[in-house]
Amino acid sequence: MRRKCEKWAIVKDSKIPFWEKLPKDSQFYKHYMNMKFAKDINEAATAQANEDRELMQKVKEKVEH
Repeated sequence: MRRKCEKWAIVKDSKIPFWEKLPKDSQFYKHYMNMKFAKDINEAATAQANEDRELMQKVKEKVEH
């Protein structure tokens, strides 16, 4: 039984992202989370711009025909 618990603890530990294991007040954690947030915002803005571009292309095609 103890061996199963040890294996479970190892698997559980491997599933937790490394940044969640860092102290929340550390400089690296704050920097990493800020960079992660900026990356997520950038990806969302890029996706939205692509979606808008496709929509405008469809509108342009309908107007031209």
